[in-house]
Amino acid sequence: MNQKNKLQRRINKSKRILPNKSKNRTISIKIQNANNSCLCREHCWPKTYQIIDSHLHSYPAGDFSFEEHEHGPEILLCITVGVSLLTGVINLVTAIINSGNREKGPIKLIISDKKGGLINEKVLRLN
Repeated sequence: MNQKNKLQRRINKSKRILPNKSKNRTISIKIQNANNSCLCREHCWPKTYQIIDSHLHSYPAGDFSFEEHEHGPEILLCITVGVSLLTGVINLVTAIINSGNREKGPIKLIISDKKGGLINEKVLRLN
């Protein structure tokens, strides 16, 4: 499955989870290791996921979707959310980056969205 199809599948899943947001444009915010090594909850980032969990419990369910992947966490967010939630998501991403174990190398922050048939993707490499 190519990148466009994978992103579309995750966006479609988030729209089922967030039905009141289904007509809005959704973006994906992923944090991965630049070397594509494992960043799972169990083995690699247990302390980081504790911080993630504490952030997630402070927001109401249904405002965004959080996905765990072997290569790092992903947040699916409708771009029409309020400023306070957007600030919270930015704080969550910052906490993940700051607490993430860098022993496996630099971190990538990938922000993607799909508009029409095109995928816009911005990648930041953080050393």
